[in-house]
Amino acid sequence: MEDNGVFLIKKEIGGIDVNLHAVRIAHGYASPETAELTDVSDCVYFAVKGRCNVALYEKNFTVNKGTAFFAARNTKARCRQIGDEPFEYYSIAFDSLDCRTVFARMNLSKTQPISRFDDSIAGSLARLYETAKTGTVASAYAGISQLYAILSALAERYLSQESDDIENEYVKKAIAFMSAKYYDDINVNAIADALKINRSYFSVLFKKAMGVSPIQYLTELRISQACKLLAMGKTVVDTAILTGYNTPANFGYNFKRIMKMSPIEYKKEYCKQEQKGGNEKP
Repeated sequence: MEDNGVFLIKKEIGGIDVNLHAVRIAHGYASPETAELTDVSDCVYFAVKGRCNVALYEKNFTVNKGTAFFAARNTKARCRQIGDEPFEYYSIAFDSLDCRTVFARMNLSKTQPISRFDDSIAGSLARLYETAKTGTVASAYAGISQLYAILSALAERYLSQESDDIENEYVKKAIAFMSAKYYDDINVNAIADALKINRSYFSVLFKKAMGVSPIQYLTELRISQACKLLAMGKTVVDTAILTGYNTPANFGYNFKRIMKMSPIEYKKEYCKQEQKGGNEKP
């Protein structure tokens, strides 16, 4: 059962074009019996209490508090309350197809009709509904502000997640690039160029994700590989070349800075440990 939907925002209010055309917000409850929700406009339903089974787009979903689902115009959503707690929701219907851009930012579409929202949005929806019920010009202006705040909060949350995913992908690609090219004469510029992103931006996001700068990570990767090569019997000069260093001196400086001993000392220590281990074998 749904309370009366209220026209909150029209395309023009006082000569101001808000680019949302007609918007309606409603407040309702599902019942233990199956109820049908449908609208002539695109509609997003926000669950604020209880649980409900929703049949939508030939699929069944369990909707909990904090879940939103999208029903395109004239699409039937069949809902049935689960358990004893009443299932309560707010819905916002948009006549403008432009709003699907916002829904997409929330990961809401016909192919992905279910998404999550923060608890703070529930309070904002309740205030928006109360504002809409007054039906005055002043409330319409207040409603515009409240609605944009809700849509902005929803979009920013998912944009932030999307941004984090993109940044993590850059870091993964950077690590893969360094693992494949550490023996070449590469630097931060070369890595950023390979990823086609700004050098400074890359350095900041890499350190944020890994806790060390890209050059520090590359150096530690090279020295780790150098230890393996020295243990295999490679000379210091060959090891330097095979790990991307132009001169043995530069290699030796970085090796000692990280390992607290020179490459030659490491070879001696490794050989000593190997001999000790061999002597202890029965």
